[in-house]
Formats: sequence, structure tokens, C-alpha cells
Amino acid sequence: MHEHEATHETLRLHTVVQTVLLGLFGSFLMYLKVANVLAYYVRPDYQMFTFVMGGVLLVAALINLAILFGQRHQLHVTISPAELSQVFLFVLILTLGVFLPRRSLSAQVAALRGTNQNLLSGSQLKNLTLNDNASPLLHTASTLNYNIADWIRLFSVNPEPDNYVDKKVNVEGFVQSNADGTFTVSRFVVTCCAVDATPIGLIVDRGLNDLKTDDWVHIDGKLEVKEINGQRQVVVEPSDVKKIPQPSEPYLY
Repeated sequence: MHEHEATHETLRLHTVVQTVLLGLFGSFLMYLKVANVLAYYVRPDYQMFTFVMGGVLLVAALINLAILFGQRHQLHVTISPAELSQVFLFVLILTLGVFLPRRSLSAQVAALRGTNQNLLSGSQLKNLTLNDNASPLLHTASTLNYNIADWIRLFSVNPEPDNYVDKKVNVEGFVQSNADGTFTVSRFVVTCCAVDATPIGLIVDRGLNDLKTDDWVHIDGKLEVKEINGQRQVVVEPSDVKKIPQPSEPYLY
């Protein structure tokens, strides 16, 4: 009699719901990888790990549900208002994550975090590498394959603006308007995921003209030195500015 009653343990509804949500979250992580949009959230070398962890969560949820319903439980259908609000919030976040269009971090986010034009932290410097033939003074190396992060790295290790005069520039980024009528071509550097993304950029010495904030552009030109707010800074003197689609991997690493 006692053994029979022990098999009829109470199974609370919120336990089932939490397990289902865990599985949904794992499925969502896997979906982001399959849909090729995980680059908006984490750096490339973390994407497979994220996908695998999503699979682990999904499998764990399925196994737990099988164990729960494989036993002779009595379902206790009660859920507190606090638990219900948590479920609703979680489902809402997952739904928005699936159906909202994917966008990289914007110029507004860059402005809030502060776009840096001459400095990267030690950890970010370590994660950025230039070609083997690159010199901090850029006396001999071709610079046409340098992205914005490469330039900012060079400015960090050798901040003298005169070392960069007339060096050729070939970069892509999104537009941030400046108060003086010029604009900054910017990118985000990601160490781990979008949460720690740091905005960096190069000032472009021309007006916006037909460009708008957040437009993506490809810029050819050369570097010059200009005094801005009483400080000598390296700026891009563009020879050609073209609008381009946002790249599939909008962040630099």
C-alpha cells in the first residue's frame, strides 16, 4: 500500500513548464546557428560551442520530460502569478528573438558607449593581429588590406599622427555623424559576444552628403592629420565613398 502511494508523487505544473522552456531555449540557440545569424550575437569561434550547448539543453529537457511523465505522477495544476509572469517574459523574449529582423549594433549604441578613435584595451590588442610584414610605423607594409581595427591597433601602439600621413586606406563600416559635419566610419570589436562590443572608428574628412547614420560604406582614400578640438588627429581624406550592404559578419574580432 505504501509502495503504491509512493509512485503517485505530485508533479507541479511549473516544473514541466520550466523544463519545456529550457528545451525551447536550447532549440533557439541551435536555430540561430542554422539560420546563420549567430554572428550578430557571438564571435565566430564561439558559435559551434553555442550550438552544441543548445543541443545539450534540448536533450537534457527531453530526457527530463521523459522521466517526469514516465513515472506515475499526479499533475498538480497550480502556478503562482510570479511564475506565470516569468514564463510569459521568457516566451516573449524567445518569440521576439525568432521573428524580429536581425540587425547589428547601431550607431546609437556606438554613441552611447563612446566610439574610440585611438585606443584599444590590452585584451583587444592581443586578439587583433596584423600581417607578419606589418610595421608599427607602416614604412614598408601595404595598408590596403587593413580594416578599422588594424588601424586602431596601430594608433594604440604608435600614437604619433605624422607616422600615418599619406598611408592608403581601404575600409568598411557604418556611418556615425559628427557635430562638425564630418562623419566617422565605425565598427564594433567583439571580445566574446555583443554585450562586450566596443565601438571604434576613423574620422572621415567630408560631409554626410547623401549618407545617413547607420548606412554601411566602403571608403578608399588616404590618411591625413587634422586638428580637432585642439588635438592633432589622424583622419581619412576619402577619394571614393560607396554605400554597401551590411556584411554578414558586421563585427571585428
